Amino acid sequence: MTAIDSKKNQVLFAHSSSAMGGAERVTLSVIDSIKEKYTVSLVCPEGDLPRFAEESKTTHIEWTFFQYSFRKPFSSLKYLYNSLLLLKRLAPKLIHTGDILALRSLAPACKVLNIPIICHVHFPYETSFIDWVFSKRPLVHTFIYCSHELKTNLSPKLRGKVPLANHIVIHNGVDIQKFKPKDKPLSNFVPRIGIIGNLQKRKGHEEFLQMARILTKSGVKAQFDVIGGDILQEPRQPFLEKEAARLEVHHCTTFHGQVDNVFDLLSDLDIVVCASHQEAFPVTLLEAMAAGKAIVTTNVNGITEAVDQHCGILTEAHNANGLADGVRFLLENESEKVQFEKNAREKVKREFSSDNFKGLVLSVYESI
Repeated sequence: MTAIDSKKNQVLFAHSSSAMGGAERVTLSVIDSIKEKYTVSLVCPEGDLPRFAEESKTTHIEWTFFQYSFRKPFSSLKYLYNSLLLLKRLAPKLIHTGDILALRSLAPACKVLNIPIICHVHFPYETSFIDWVFSKRPLVHTFIYCSHELKTNLSPKLRGKVPLANHIVIHNGVDIQKFKPKDKPLSNFVPRIGIIGNLQKRKGHEEFLQMARILTKSGVKAQFDVIGGDILQEPRQPFLEKEAARLEVHHCTTFHGQVDNVFDLLSDLDIVVCASHQEAFPVTLLEAMAAGKAIVTTNVNGITEAVDQHCGILTEAHNANGLADGVRFLLENESEKVQFEKNAREKVKREFSSDNFKGLVLSVYESI
């Protein structure tokens, strides 16, 4: 834990979970964007997020979030008291929440102390969940959405809950110096086709495995890589391993689990597949584009704001045949594949670099 620097404005980041998913990786990008101008603290449970945040010399306070309930009045009052003590000690200029459960948990203390909140929205929440989270009208200064589609979908609901809040879109960004094509072309004996993301059902791993079966049964020889783990403690990997065996693709499928350095595995892939049923604006696709990878993806939610027909192949969700057709096209048409890869890299450099992201985030902070 690093000492808190009283000479800079304090920003407190809050996450109700420390498992490394897309939202947590975006928070690390925000921290990297502001650390030269602000002193950063992070409240979250123990886990992977504070371990990665230490690289940015971020102060971590281990914190278990509690959700207020009329059924637990004494626990709620005790948590409010402890939250007030925490925020008075840290004295943040503002609080940046990476998920709306963290917002709900800290909002009452923020309202008492008049601390504004930036709420980073990464997911298309259901109306009933929004009603529950925002029932007390928290002191939100700005909602940041990671895609235009997400803003269009959620901002009308959230304006009704927090009428004075600002609503802006800042697309996720990627470090184009870290994520870049290899100096030498890949020399895989058989093509490697990968899916990157946690193993939640909405990520479409079952369709990815069905795609693998379709391809192998049609004579395609390939290695299939499943990169990501059970970050929500749902027992999905054993189920998916059994599914791979049932579909007779277990011999050519590798489950890598949760990994620290995604780039090492990403670099070795020939094609990246996103099979998601629901996805706001995935960081992993931006990283794949920056690394110059050919992409086959579903066309759900904000994905089409990143991947268009010039830099990837799009198909409907829940469509293993569509994924297989896209992969087969890329394997059989090398010149088109190379052009997709070049276009993807150029689009990220032009629109989704970490420098663009940094400037937009800083402009929000400086407006408060």
